[in-house]
Amino acid sequence: MERIGLSSALWAERQRTLDISPLRDVLNPHLPRDARSRDKAWLTLPVAIFPKEPLLGFELTVDGERVSRLSRIETARMQADYIARLSSKAGVRTEAPQELLVAICKFAPASWIAFQAPSGDRLYGYLTSDGQRLTDREYRRLSVWSQVIQGHLAFLGLGNSGHSAADSPLLALPDLLKAKQETVRRRRNQPLPGLMDLEPALEQLARFLEECKMLAQSSRKNAPLGRKILKTYVDYGRRWVALADCEVPLDCPFIVTMSERRAVSVKKDRALRDAWCLRGVIPLEAVFNDAQSNHVAIEMTDPIIALVENKVEPLRVNGAPLAGRLDVNVCKSELCYISSSDPLRNHQIRVPCALQQSRLSRLIHWIIFGIILLTLAAVGLSYPLLHGLTPARLAMLLAPSTFAAALLLIRDSSPLSGDLTRALRRVIGAILASLWGAAVVLYLAGQVKDPVVPQAPRNDKICESFVVSSHEQQTSGLI
Repeated sequence: MERIGLSSALWAERQRTLDISPLRDVLNPHLPRDARSRDKAWLTLPVAIFPKEPLLGFELTVDGERVSRLSRIETARMQADYIARLSSKAGVRTEAPQELLVAICKFAPASWIAFQAPSGDRLYGYLTSDGQRLTDREYRRLSVWSQVIQGHLAFLGLGNSGHSAADSPLLALPDLLKAKQETVRRRRNQPLPGLMDLEPALEQLARFLEECKMLAQSSRKNAPLGRKILKTYVDYGRRWVALADCEVPLDCPFIVTMSERRAVSVKKDRALRDAWCLRGVIPLEAVFNDAQSNHVAIEMTDPIIALVENKVEPLRVNGAPLAGRLDVNVCKSELCYISSSDPLRNHQIRVPCALQQSRLSRLIHWIIFGIILLTLAAVGLSYPLLHGLTPARLAMLLAPSTFAAALLLIRDSSPLSGDLTRALRRVIGAILASLWGAAVVLYLAGQVKDPVVPQAPRNDKICESFVVSSHEQQTSGLI
């Protein structure tokens, strides 16, 4: 059971629980005779698969006890041994280069992603960044073997990740070369190896993968093993496998729990018209075939963000439809639940979670957008229609719209909401700047004027008119 909580535009809180049945019947044939009567046994359990990214807040418990996972080098050695055992079982005659496989499995792509070549070919600069000498001709020779290996892996249809040493074995050569040089230094009085001394290992890896591909394409009974070897090789190069060295009970079930924070990113999907509908997509990956049944629950913990119903559909990692049958596939505004017990289901799935603002939040955004747009139109049309504005009318137009827009732009309830509304808030900010720009232009042009108030007659003129009127009345009376 894997629970994924979405509450931020940067991180997803993930918690995974494995319910493991009693292992006595499975392990007894492999245990020493003196250990078969014990209640517990020490095992190395594969508990999780992660993308090759930094792990944050990772915690692992087995049967209620906190344990730590094995180091990268120990895990890589076990992975290389597993590939060797698979190839021996499948009858592959070409032996896999163990040292190169270990380097590929333990390669961390962060160094390659962060590397910036000063000029020229980026991969060439990466290989020679530690002062190693490599001529253009030698680099082309190494690149040919890398292209041959990529051609053998294209049979799987998984694409090229761009930062995996399994897809481009040249990325693992600097680490492998350092390990070999360190070994030579201990022996002393021997020349240090260079990058070209690793070419035989690349050639051997290419021949090994070619034989596995030919086996997978054949009609022999062990043909599925050939495909499994290729798929395992690619998975080990692209993802971390968490192995836990722990003591577990043999006669009763136990639980393995893991929790971590994994980086996510909100992507824009044009099909959703996200810029105006305040929508986005967060692609999530999950392991879906490492138990008798797998369950994935994606929860939206942000109160003003909702999942788009009927828009969350699980797919393969490469975007193709899923194999096998889903037992449950329910998507509501706050929860997406997927489960399957079909043995033919895919090992990993990708769930593109379509997100949108809640109805109330969308309504508020559009109301403020309409208000500020109408205010800009009113200010712009004031000169041709009203021949200017009074200060009181201008303040009546600017104050409410400015306050509402500023409050919307500055304060946002969550980073995820802010990411979904970024496009609309930029438009509102541009309209607000245009509104104040138009107000300043009208003021400088003299179109913001005080209203003309009619003046009352002065007191001396009133007295003069009263005297004249009285004199006329007296004169008419005498006559």
